[in-house]
Amino acid sequence: MAALARFVSRRGCPSQIFSDNSRNFVGAARQIDASFLALIKEVREDVIAQYGYQKLSWHFIPSAAPPMGGLWEAGVKSFKMHLKKVSGQIKHTFEEFSTLLATIEACLNSRPLAALLDEVEDLSALTPGHFLIGAPILTPAEPEEVAPVDSILNRWRKLKALQHEFCRRWKEEHLRELNKRNKWKCPQDDVRVNDLVVIKNEPLHSNEWRLGRVIKVFRGSDDRVRVVELKTQSGQITRPVHKMVLLPRGSSNKDTISDH
Repeated sequence: MAALARFVSRRGCPSQIFSDNSRNFVGAARQIDASFLALIKEVREDVIAQYGYQKLSWHFIPSAAPPMGGLWEAGVKSFKMHLKKVSGQIKHTFEEFSTLLATIEACLNSRPLAALLDEVEDLSALTPGHFLIGAPILTPAEPEEVAPVDSILNRWRKLKALQHEFCRRWKEEHLRELNKRNKWKCPQDDVRVNDLVVIKNEPLHSNEWRLGRVIKVFRGSDDRVRVVELKTQSGQITRPVHKMVLLPRGSSNKDTISDH
């Protein structure tokens, strides 16, 4: 209940929650329903109309079926693994640990999900931040801490170094998961003109991702696209396809787009 109270205070009251059916979640759902019914009985009709939309629906996956919650379980696993590798045996105060988790949360919620528009000139992507605050999550610009964490004595600088190291590791793994190279048992779609991609191996701030629009493709001797020309915020660049990750295409980006 305390964790839910913190979430509602930051993000607002959701209408639906999806989780596994552990006892603490089931008990919290029952308590919320009981509190809501008690409120409905006590208040008058005009107040009922005012607060009726706040009733929360909680959905549970079936018992003994953790793979059905694989989307959030994979995210939690990835977060825990990298946090353990980065923090190690470092001890934090409550305020330091809360700050570290909040900055990591901003990094995770900045990841690009898909293109916002299918226009060549547009380089913006949909992120989890759009669902939370209606816009990308931005943080103040600051230099990256490159010194080893163990050699930094200042507590604040050490905290920033931990955040940067976590985000660097997590972003590398996230892009690898998006660009898995499975055995070629069947042909895969080529990169096409107007596709929005994330460019890999770019030194950026923890909340930044370098995006590019494909404006020209170059095919190899096997007639597969091997190299593309990209339009980025800093100009046009050329990259091989294995140095980028293709974001999901929009509904208007159809197969009728011709390759140059």
